Amino acid sequence: MKNKYIFKQRKLLLLLIIFLFLNWGSLKAQITNPAPYCAATHVGCGISEIGQITLNSLSHNSACAVTGFDYTYWNNGGANTTTLVPGTTYTLFVNSSTSCILSVWFDWNKDNVFSASEHIQPASFINLTTTLVSTPILVPSNAVLGITRMRVRSRGVGNPNGAGDACSAFGGGNAKDFDITISLGSSIQPPIANFYAPDTVWINSPQTLINTSSFQSRVFWNLPDENPLQPGYARTSAGTYAGYIDTAKYRNNFTYTFRTPGWKQVKLLAVNDFKRDSLLDSIVKFIYVDTPSQKPRADFISFKRKLGFSEESPFIDLSTNGPNQWEWTLDPPCATCATDPNAFPNYFNPTATVSNPRFAAFDPGVFKICLRVWNDRGTDSICKPGYIETFTGINMCA
Repeated sequence: MKNKYIFKQRKLLLLLIIFLFLNWGSLKAQITNPAPYCAATHVGCGISEIGQITLNSLSHNSACAVTGFDYTYWNNGGANTTTLVPGTTYTLFVNSSTSCILSVWFDWNKDNVFSASEHIQPASFINLTTTLVSTPILVPSNAVLGITRMRVRSRGVGNPNGAGDACSAFGGGNAKDFDITISLGSSIQPPIANFYAPDTVWINSPQTLINTSSFQSRVFWNLPDENPLQPGYARTSAGTYAGYIDTAKYRNNFTYTFRTPGWKQVKLLAVNDFKRDSLLDSIVKFIYVDTPSQKPRADFISFKRKLGFSEESPFIDLSTNGPNQWEWTLDPPCATCATDPNAFPNYFNPTATVSNPRFAAFDPGVFKICLRVWNDRGTDSICKPGYIETFTGINMCA
């Protein structure tokens, strides 16, 4: 009898070891630091703790007694992550050890904050038992693509656990974070890097390089021959994309003013980071920076020529020969100011001295628009009578 008992104990122990071995990837808490997200603290686990969580291919089940932590960030992939497609509805299944209130947050906009608008707490999540309950999860159509975070928190019934409690300090219950990838599903393709730049640009004249890449989530720019960069530009010094320029500012097109002549190398890196192993492609082109040999020839165009009250329309400088100064004017300066003391004149936004301002309409009438441009060789101007017409109401047909 004693040997049979010992055999059964060893058999149970062996089964337990096999279970832990097969499930260790999903049971192992990888990180207990939530950074860059806020902390989610609980006094201790074992009361009203989360059990099974299932969302699409994510399938997780670990109690506090296994992990030893009241907060865990399960970043070890496998069954602890999944991929969701914008505009698609999924079903989240969850249960708990005892009755509790449970909240879920998805950082849909990837700003490293669990906001109240990203919170889900349907009625079926209140008074949970060990039985799995479900709720639909609709991924917003404008959810930012890439890897983001989901947070699940539990707390005893009768205590607050609402939209604003992603970072609150709780007593009982526990919290779990998971990586979630937002992607376009099977349509993910490697990026193809490309951009447009003229063969020749002019000294002291701002030049915009146009990103024409395909299948990218964003791009990075670099000018290897510009050392140092002009004031207002800086290269990143750390991370995957170290050395690229103003990575937060120039995510698409890139505007720069060269101060010295010669051939300049321009590099663009296109990134498809819709998945953890980001897909990359790069391209290098050369442009020639020259000194204008003659004065500029002024010209411009507006996207719209009829505007309703408070509408804006971009004005695009089409001047040639490298202008480096601009002055926009309208005539009359204010059509109704002489008769209406409350009249507000039209204006160029942000100022009338940039290359491509926006015309803001507040004063009704018909206006002549003039542009004067300069470079190191001289100046030129052009006026277009009756070019813009503005109305007191909203223009629905322009």
